[in-house]
Formats: sequence, C-alpha cells, structure tokens
Amino acid sequence: MLKRILVPLDPSSHALAALDFGIVVAKRHDAEVTGFMVLDTPEIERAVGPVRPGALEYARKAERRREAKAHQQIEELLSRFVKRCEAAGVRHRSTEATGNPAEMIVRESIFYDLVLLGMRTHFHFATQNEPCNTLEEIAGRVMPPIITVPAKHPGPDAISRVVIAFGGSRTGAKSVRQFAGFPLFVNTKVTILSSNQDMDKAKRHTGAVRRFLEAHNYTNVEEAWTPEPINEALREKYIGNVDLIVLGAHAKSGILSFLYGQVTKWLIADGSTPLFIAN
Repeated sequence: MLKRILVPLDPSSHALAALDFGIVVAKRHDAEVTGFMVLDTPEIERAVGPVRPGALEYARKAERRREAKAHQQIEELLSRFVKRCEAAGVRHRSTEATGNPAEMIVRESIFYDLVLLGMRTHFHFATQNEPCNTLEEIAGRVMPPIITVPAKHPGPDAISRVVIAFGGSRTGAKSVRQFAGFPLFVNTKVTILSSNQDMDKAKRHTGAVRRFLEAHNYTNVEEAWTPEPINEALREKYIGNVDLIVLGAHAKSGILSFLYGQVTKWLIADGSTPLFIAN
C-alpha cells in the first residue's frame, strides 16, 4: 500500500520532475506527499574555508549571509511545492532539516513508502551550481525504494516498458519484492534480465522472478538471458528502449552484488532512464 511519498527538493528541473511524478502517483493512490528540504550547513562552513587569525567574525558573517540566502530559497521552493500540490488536490506537508543532505534524507525516509528524486541532485545549492552525489550516497541506505527520474520526465503514465536486472543476489531479490508491491507498474510490460555465463542458472532465476510477479497480478512478463556483463547488455539492448530499470543498489558482500552495485552507479551517471532502486 502506497500512502506516504517523500520528495527531497532542490532548485533543479530534475527535482521538479520528481515532484510532478510524485503528485500524479499520490493523486492516484490517495497518498500524502512530503516536500523535504535540507539546509546544508556543513557545506556552507566548508565554503567559507579556513579562518585566519582575527578573521573569525568575518567568517561568521559570511556563513550567516549564505544561510540567510539559502533559507530564502528554501521558503520559495516549499511555497512552490505547496502551490503545486494544492492545484492538483493532493494531500501534502512540508518539512526541513539542517545538516548533511544524504544523512538527513536517510533519517527522514524511515516512515515513508517511497522516495522520489531527480536523476541529478543539487542539494549543495547554497554553495555551488554543480550536481552533487547525494543520490549515489543514499542508494541502498534508505528503507523504502527510490524512484529517480530525469529532468522534464513526463510522469508515471509514460512508463510502459520495464526491465528488471536480476542476478540472483539478496539485494536483487529485495528489488523484485519491492517492485511487485507497487500497484502503479502492474500493467507494464516487464522483462526480467539475467546476466550469467550459465544459461540454466539464469533461467532458474528469471523463472522464479516471473512466477513471483505473476502471483502479484503482473500479466505481461517475459524472461531474457545474456552471457554479457549486465552493463553491456543494458547499454546495447535496453537503454533507450525501456522506460524504467529496476535493480538493487548494492550489498555488503559478494562479487555479484558488487557488480550490480557498480551498475547502479553507472546508470545514475548515465542519467537517461528512470530507475527503481531497492534498499
């Protein structure tokens, strides 16, 4: 059951696409959307730099100016969030925190069913214009799954073709279980892709996943096997041809889990296809 959606906000068009995606999902499932913003005080302190003797008061003033400007941006973004939710008739709430963005998102996400993020995050907006690596830092650490979308993504109705990259690991199994529990994808065409030199082993994996999905009312499921590394198979056959890639972020041990974790990082860096990332 999908009832609480967390959308960490920043000033980018990627975050706006994630918010619009979340509003559609929330309206469809009578869920509440929380707009969450973080004042990145550690990064502001680092931006001021080392303080020379006698310059402490100047440094403090510089920090306060940056924090005041960031607070103004936060207020403007949360106001925009409220207006978009009200216009759509979606239940909503807004909240903010102070600290490291990745740590704050991990902590805040505990009692949510889904986290929605833009494919490029800009949580260091008070000090820099470049994207940050917060998404990579939280992938696999938050309790609910993450859906991440590129800027100007048309929304959940545009997702009709899904590929599940499954290698048989526990992390991969978690991604399947979390994906199956989301009713918004039940009518999509799903391909279960296994990368393994042993075709029979790969088919055992994909067959088990297919039966699990079918038990959860997925009716359009096919199996695919490749002896190629999973990143090569995705690049050659699926990137640009599917609307969502489902996979686990990483696990604590095992070469297969490590490889699939590297694939997650690569797909985040590629940034062209929405991802469903399990914890």
